[in-house]
Amino acid sequence: MNKSDMNTSDMNKYELIVIAAREARRLNAVAKLSGRELKERAVFIAWRRLQGDEIKFTYEPESFESEEPLAAPPAPAPTPETP
Repeated sequence: MNKSDMNTSDMNKYELIVIAAREARRLNAVAKLSGRELKERAVFIAWRRLQGDEIKFTYEPESFESEEPLAAPPAPAPTPETP
């Protein structure tokens, strides 16, 4: 899905930053494996690619009505040991 395919209310800025950060890590890994040096910082390249709809990604908004709890239930309080 391209960024332009979405309604702007579908994603927030944080999620776009996460996508750009993942792309920057990927670019750094490819550069390192190929022995090449990037001419500019990977994060700038990734952000430009995100703005230009060059990064393909899927986005599935989380449902707040999921059956799984967001956190584990609290553990029971410890009982004092008797000698």
